[in-house]
Amino acid sequence: MDDIEKQISNYNYKKTNQKKPREYNVGIGIIRVILSFMVVIDHIYNYKKKKFIHVLYFHIPTFFVISFYCNYKTLTSFNIEKIKIRFERLLIPYFLWSIISWIIFNIYFYILKKNVRHTFIDFIINLLNGRLFDLVLWFQNNLIIVTILFLIIIYLFKKKYLIILHTLCVICYALHYSDINYRFFKNNFSFHSGVTFGRYSETFPLAVTGFSLASYNLIEKMKNYKKNAQFISLIILVFITKYNVFSEKKSFKYSGLRLNISAICLFIIFSLISTYEIAKSKITHKIIKKISGYTGGIYFTHYLIGKGYLIQKIPFIEKNSLSQCIVVYLLSYLTCCFCYKIFGKTNLKHLFS
Repeated sequence: MDDIEKQISNYNYKKTNQKKPREYNVGIGIIRVILSFMVVIDHIYNYKKKKFIHVLYFHIPTFFVISFYCNYKTLTSFNIEKIKIRFERLLIPYFLWSIISWIIFNIYFYILKKNVRHTFIDFIINLLNGRLFDLVLWFQNNLIIVTILFLIIIYLFKKKYLIILHTLCVICYALHYSDINYRFFKNNFSFHSGVTFGRYSETFPLAVTGFSLASYNLIEKMKNYKKNAQFISLIILVFITKYNVFSEKKSFKYSGLRLNISAICLFIIFSLISTYEIAKSKITHKIIKKISGYTGGIYFTHYLIGKGYLIQKIPFIEKNSLSQCIVVYLLSYLTCCFCYKIFGKTNLKHLFS
């Protein structure tokens, strides 16, 4: 009888202590779709105007802020299982998309007779910098390295890790505005490696921003003042976009305070959308989840599709046009949707979701 009571007690304890699923944020789902399309435009569209470029480069900073905001609890949990899952989501796409893109480039070289890089040495270089074949993998490379650095700092400094992170953040900005970071990686590395490695110090402050927003629970605290917070964020965003303030002299595209502030403003504006009644409905959740469900996969596939040789055979699409961007986005979405239905119950799902 005691054994039965113990089992019931243990069952009730586990049940009450089960992790509740994270509440879906409709606003973040919406911004992920917008940012993903901005990434496609960045890599495919060839008619960018100067002012438009200032807005376009908000995509990667905002993605970094979102990533480290959403993974704050995982990184600070000291839970090996959670951290393992996090690295599965980072490493599986990085290695497998490197292999897939290498195979595609070998097809281009040996079958289509295109003069492209394709050797095993090129594959190793691509693993190091994530830019030779599917060049968007540099982002995953940066995510992996910055995540490892965060974990080391959190483990070594325990409750003082925020002080260390913010100190390193200041050092990174000093390296940006003094051009030390840019000159060092431009002069001492090949172009592709220099871009990837040079962005470690550019993306690190963005990660700290997302991490800090979660640590201080700022979005939750803003909910009672959501309209004011969104309005102020919009004004700041328009101001720094129009006047291009806080810009650095030279960078690998994502350095400086301007992009960090822009990412914060976008994150606040969209994350607070979830607090409105219309965003809380099940129908809204279902629609946005469906639309935003494959933004990671779209990021990984769009360059291979948009810069591939098959899409050039579509006669009615003008090369590097806005219409091509839309087609590439839709093809990437459909590809990920189809592949997820096949591999969705395995770890290969991380390639497409």
